[in-house]
Amino acid sequence: MSIRLLFAYGTLLTGTGDPVLDRVFRHGTRDLGPAWISGCLVELDGYPGATPGPGRIHGRLFRLYAGTRLLSRLDRYEATATAGGRTLFARRRTPVRVAAPGVPPPAARTLAAWVYWYRGPARGRRPIPAGRWPASLAARRPRIRCGHRPGRSPTVAVQYTQVRQVPGLDPRAPAPRLDREGERR
Repeated sequence: MSIRLLFAYGTLLTGTGDPVLDRVFRHGTRDLGPAWISGCLVELDGYPGATPGPGRIHGRLFRLYAGTRLLSRLDRYEATATAGGRTLFARRRTPVRVAAPGVPPPAARTLAAWVYWYRGPARGRRPIPAGRWPASLAARRPRIRCGHRPGRSPTVAVQYTQVRQVPGLDPRAPAPRLDREGERR
């Protein structure tokens, strides 16, 4: 049975900088609401990475309508950053916890979904507090375009894109205070 669920915690929520991929993602998925996975979120170069560890990573669960074609596009997007010929992210089946409104976390349902895990070294990376990636970190992420015109030298242009905000997330609001289990105090 193929998994038709995807847990997103970073740029897939706030915009990838690729308008075609953003449109395909918007139209090829259905937002099922907030969810979390076990792990630690670290700051990379303007985007987050999920690593195994204690704590929770908060994000949203999506049902994939486009199925395999959308996943192959997302795989190409996540594989764009490489280190030594190895991709920095790997898509793995992961248990995701989903709670209905008013349901306490211990009673949350567990579903299997695809998650993109960071494969690079986590040592030396800044952990993201409370496991929530704020959209303010990516508010002005550079988009690099390369071009070549016959008879001219190659050019590289950097264009800054404004990334859309996550609904309900106020980047100016203080982070919630959490206890050791990741619950609000």
